[in-house]
Amino acid sequence: MSHTSEGRWVGVSYHGDAPDGYSSYFVGAEVKKDEKNPGVTNWQLPIREYIVCGFESENHEQMIINLGKAMKYTRFWLKKHNLIADGFFPEMYYKSTSDISYVELWIPFKKREK
Repeated sequence: MSHTSEGRWVGVSYHGDAPDGYSSYFVGAEVKKDEKNPGVTNWQLPIREYIVCGFESENHEQMIINLGKAMKYTRFWLKKHNLIADGFFPEMYYKSTSDISYVELWIPFKKREK
């Protein structure tokens, strides 16, 4: 498999078959659509509405801190708008052209039950 040089990396947290209170997590790389990769599982981000929260960080350590802050803020934002995250939580990591990293959280959502 060859990761496209301008491609994104993705990390996805989802319940899967994990015990209650835990989640499963996978990491993947964007590849060319026509590339055949034996032994590799293909996954495509489902078509639906997402709330996207993007941020930049100066280094890897700051990116981890900012990721936690972004997740905390999105939980607050969703609650304020009577929404709830729905099922899985993709993180898109973009290739940086300098020391600055750019990450997006793609949050699928549904209306909060009252």
